[in-house]
Amino acid sequence: MLKHPYLEITYRKGKPFAGYLYLSDKRPQEPCRTEEVSPGVLVDIATDGEVLGIEFLSPGSVTSEDLRAITQRLRGVQVPTEDLSPVMAH
Repeated sequence: MLKHPYLEITYRKGKPFAGYLYLSDKRPQEPCRTEEVSPGVLVDIATDGEVLGIEFLSPGSVTSEDLRAITQRLRGVQVPTEDLSPVMAH
């Protein structure tokens, strides 16, 4: 688990295209598994069960309900909601 998770947003033609919240400094070739926790929100999980990160396929459309679903599904993972404001629906 990273001490300070960070969010990376990818833009295409000046508009947010995707976002990824890094939660771990582990960098395997590819995660063991990816789970969709809500539409357009994917979680990468390592073979040891550690949550590596959360991918947002449509930044700007994530709702507070989506974030609630993520935190309920990923017990023990602190999702820094203030850092997620760039992907939150307004």
